[in-house]
Amino acid sequence: MKLKMILSLTIVCLVSAFSLAGIYQITNTKIEKDKAGRLEFNLLEAMFPGVKSFLPTNKPGFYTLSETSGITKTVSLKPLIPDTVWGIYANDNQMTGIVFKISQYKFGKTVETYVALGNDTVIKGITTVEGLGTGTKSNDSWLSQFINKKETDILLKKDGGTIEVAPSTAMSVRVMINSIRENINTYKYLLETKQITETKVIETSRQDSL
Repeated sequence: MKLKMILSLTIVCLVSAFSLAGIYQITNTKIEKDKAGRLEFNLLEAMFPGVKSFLPTNKPGFYTLSETSGITKTVSLKPLIPDTVWGIYANDNQMTGIVFKISQYKFGKTVETYVALGNDTVIKGITTVEGLGTGTKSNDSWLSQFINKKETDILLKKDGGTIEVAPSTAMSVRVMINSIRENINTYKYLLETKQITETKVIETSRQDSL
């Protein structure tokens, strides 16, 4: 009798363990997929502020952009430095610019800022997200002051630049500005690689003649 109970409990435990493992695998896969989708949206939103919608195409990494003016175009994302810098390519596979990420820890949260640079190294877009690429977009209206500015222009007004913020946030904004300027100088060389290169494997067959 005791043996039957032990066997029954063992079977129940094994079934539960396998069920939980399966549920975890399914849930974890969905979380990772959602995180990747959110990251790609952040990159596109930074590079193309004001675009009405981004729709994924059948080809992974490609999106259809619908602008408010009615113009539609296809763009693709290409990681240039893992989890740090991405290239944005337009319809003709020509690089439109890059997006790089900086992270700050503020008030118990990780805040990630995505900065988009055009080929002329002018800031084309910037967006800040709370959480590791999947959180809530911050409503920092002062970020619009970065748009269409070059690296030399993004300094606080008190430091001789053009960015104006509340005194209470000046210190954290200065840290972010310094990080953005440093990253622009570090990654602008990537803008020289403007063309996507696709390697195609061509299979050949040879028949020896007798």
